[in-house]
Amino acid sequence: MRGRAVCVWLLLAAVLALAGVNEQTAGVRGGAATAGRYANALWGVDFPIPAAWKAVERDGMVLLVSDTEAGLVLVRFGRSVTRQSMLADYSAGLKEDGVALMPAVRAEDFAAGAYKGLAGELAGAARDGSRLKARAIGVLTPFGDGVLFLGLTTEEKYPQLKPRVDALAASVKFSEPKIPPANVAVAGQYFYYYSSSVGSYSREDSLSLCSNGMFGRKGESYASQPGQWGVAGQSGYAGSWTADGDGRTGTIILTYRDGRTQRLRYQKSGLDIVLDGNKYGRFGDGSCSKSGP
Repeated sequence: MRGRAVCVWLLLAAVLALAGVNEQTAGVRGGAATAGRYANALWGVDFPIPAAWKAVERDGMVLLVSDTEAGLVLVRFGRSVTRQSMLADYSAGLKEDGVALMPAVRAEDFAAGAYKGLAGELAGAARDGSRLKARAIGVLTPFGDGVLFLGLTTEEKYPQLKPRVDALAASVKFSEPKIPPANVAVAGQYFYYYSSSVGSYSREDSLSLCSNGMFGRKGESYASQPGQWGVAGQSGYAGSWTADGDGRTGTIILTYRDGRTQRLRYQKSGLDIVLDGNKYGRFGDGSCSKSGP
């Protein structure tokens, strides 16, 4: 089905757009799909999986897919979410790699039982010109967080997907999120800088371990060569993270978007942290609100 293939492509682009470290997004570690329901203790979120649909965890989110119905549904969790922040996210729309979706209607109040939220519709086009629509519903939890249900499909199939997304969001249940104690102790923004004594090589690395379960990492290295001014390299990564240990010593596990994992031995040194023998200075807290040291 061409329409469904287009929607799959769009959803993958949306995941990449929404999974960045600056988004208030949490990892899905601790989630499980059993007996027709999805539950995540770290989020404190529980909702039913519709018949003939499957829940797949990817890049800190949950994707609901069906072999019989066109379209997909993305479920994203965010910490410290407010009505105002949901409105701002909705107004910004979705723009990524040739896909542009903007609000088609004003956001309206949405009730999920006793929980309140906002709902709206996005419309736009894929790179090949296919018309696309999305149903976006954000529900506020009683613990100051929020959950986004985003259903994506072609314009033709949207009337069938919209009630599916509404029913899914209306059925969500919440409990108090369980955050590992080590994550609370380690969360923060850290910076490392090294320069050789002769100035021929330097390296810097910033690592943001956000309280929402996501990490961002940016690095730059410079090395001079005979007869040249020098060569420089830059890199940037993102994904989800968690920490084992007692918050003073242990291991940080970074899970990159491509599925790779990296384990870093950590030891707290006051507010700073030592990672695999290199000391990183702390310049921000777990809100990850600072762009650099």
